[in-house]
Amino acid sequence: MPLRVSQNSSIPFFLLMLSAGHASAVVFGSLEARYESHSDDKCKSYFEQWVNLNQKDNSGLSWGFMGMNRSGGCGGQQLQHLFMSKKFAAAPLPFQITAGRFERMDGGGFYTLDGFGLKWRVNDIELETYAGTPKRTELYPTPSNTSAKKDSPSGNHVAGFSLRTPIAGLAKRTDDRAFFKLGFRHAWGGKVTENRLDGTFTGIWQQPAFGLKSFHLDASFTLQPEDMARKIYDVQARAYFTRHNHIYLRTRKYEPPREPVTFLDRYYHNYNRGPQRIKAIGGNLRLAKTIDLSGHRRHISREFGKDGISTDIRGVFNSHKGWRIHAGIGKLDVGKEKKRTWQLALEYNLNSRLMLRLGRSYIKEDSALLVPKRVTATELQLRWMITHSLHLSLQGEKIDVDYYGDRFGILEDIDADHISLRLIYQFPALKKADYR
Repeated sequence: MPLRVSQNSSIPFFLLMLSAGHASAVVFGSLEARYESHSDDKCKSYFEQWVNLNQKDNSGLSWGFMGMNRSGGCGGQQLQHLFMSKKFAAAPLPFQITAGRFERMDGGGFYTLDGFGLKWRVNDIELETYAGTPKRTELYPTPSNTSAKKDSPSGNHVAGFSLRTPIAGLAKRTDDRAFFKLGFRHAWGGKVTENRLDGTFTGIWQQPAFGLKSFHLDASFTLQPEDMARKIYDVQARAYFTRHNHIYLRTRKYEPPREPVTFLDRYYHNYNRGPQRIKAIGGNLRLAKTIDLSGHRRHISREFGKDGISTDIRGVFNSHKGWRIHAGIGKLDVGKEKKRTWQLALEYNLNSRLMLRLGRSYIKEDSALLVPKRVTATELQLRWMITHSLHLSLQGEKIDVDYYGDRFGILEDIDADHISLRLIYQFPALKKADYR
């Protein structure tokens, strides 16, 4: 399972150096070292070094760099982003230009783009356009059964635009907010020509009626004009009675693309075989100042396969003596498939800089097609704030899988261990003036 590294990057390193001497610039970021060991993974153990650097100044000039080097199992390097951005206060249309490799999220999902972007903003109206070469969408090793071509967004090139505008007629009060964003994306090259249209709506209304503190409405959609049946939508309404007490209603449809890109896409291609619709109701309730309860109930309908219902209830108890208890139970029934989950965790602040967490999870799965199994996981986590800027975390997990329904003894039980050690240094701004 080798780590795929982007080749022939067209991003010159001098982008970083152009602004290095700016007297009014502020530099910030983090350095991180990670050690990971997985007893059941092909990579086994490896060591990673992460660098995240950013600079901004009061003239509107900024750059960013984020990269990783991995040694040991599945060794390699990866450049997440390397870009320069400049704001121009040109009347009557001030604009911002960005060039290099940077992250994007639109109708094609979340990915990195080797190219450029232009953004104009007048009052609260924002117009953006971009073009370039899309790259991989996630920081994960490429699975051995997935080609590098399928592990990238559609097309060798992509271009698009988006328009974000307020809807003044829906904002009755000065602190109400209502925005709509519409985007179009065209991908081509590599025997692929694809168009995607996506839109989002965000609305927040303060003290609307019925004694509510606020009401939130979020909606999004993505569709392909060539195939209108392949559409994705997500609508969620949340009513807040107080800051911590709310209920929500949500309906969502997800359909993976023909070429699976992300882990979620591959999961649905391999297991669920088609679109899935979810209708959910849930909420959060705070009892006094020490107990928080949350839960939801979902109805899941599939085009291929049985429909199902899931229920999840979680609670957190906060003690004034520095410890917290997390507990949760859940159930999922889809046809003859049943899953039950239990979780219990204890967090304790040993002092103002040291936190200990102990957790235990249990999952039981019964299926007519797969072998029934029980999964038990134990977690130990230690977080230490050595200084304000230097943090150390140690995590150990032990997972046991018992195929108790294997009457023929074909499957072997799994005993897996995972150890993770992370050291993070977040260096502060190097100048007194902070333009972040």
